[in-house]
Amino acid sequence: MRCFRILFFAVLLARAGLCWAQDAEGSQAPVPPTETFPTPHDFRATPVSAKESVSPQKQKNSPKDPKLEFLLLSGLAYAAAGMDMHDTVDSINRCKHYHCVGDAEGDPVARPFTHLPTPAYYVSGYALVTGVNWLGWKLGKSARGRKVWWLPQTIAISLNTQGVYSHHH
Repeated sequence: MRCFRILFFAVLLARAGLCWAQDAEGSQAPVPPTETFPTPHDFRATPVSAKESVSPQKQKNSPKDPKLEFLLLSGLAYAAAGMDMHDTVDSINRCKHYHCVGDAEGDPVARPFTHLPTPAYYVSGYALVTGVNWLGWKLGKSARGRKVWWLPQTIAISLNTQGVYSHHH
């Protein structure tokens, strides 16, 4: 239970701190808009070089990529998956030693992977987390998923943390 609480609060604090940092960056003095809507006469009279000079203003106002947040959640996702896999392997070894009835893994999705050798089990678990991280990265780069890029990693962290918690109780 203690490990679950620590990881849960670490994720919450990291997410809150990163949101606060983004708000602090956005709370700077607003830049007054320098461009107006063009009229048909503007296109004829404006030289090409003046039109190109407006594009850097648009790039400054574009949203930032959440690289630091992504790396933090990636590290937490790998740590949570590693703890869950370690506890599962420990439970499997304990069940083999004491001849337990049933499977040591309660998750029906992860249960087939537990019959693999231990190194292959770890590789498949980390490959799954890498896929979740890739999905979060792609969501962060897309126009639609920009606001929910953190969701796949957060779900993976919470499920793996719940798996660690369920092994101990």
